[in-house]
Amino acid sequence: MRILNISAQKPDGTGSGTFLAQTVAAQAAAGHLTAVICGMDDGAATDALPAQALVFPVRFNTSELPFHVCGMSDEMPCAATLP
Repeated sequence: MRILNISAQKPDGTGSGTFLAQTVAAQAAAGHLTAVICGMDDGAATDALPAQALVFPVRFNTSELPFHVCGMSDEMPCAATLP
């Protein structure tokens, strides 16, 4: 099966990001082709995801997106902007 996972959060460091990383790891271990679209700061690593997952990060703090990742709280493990 081909599975696309989408999250506005980076794939580690937050509850939803940790859940995303573990879900993708379980999908890959079951033999599924997995892909992830996720929001993260420019330069942040995606190594929390399995190597076989296709990762398409949406990079914030760049010339194209010159602001922080949107978050639900100002108490994030990375710089965030309230919506």
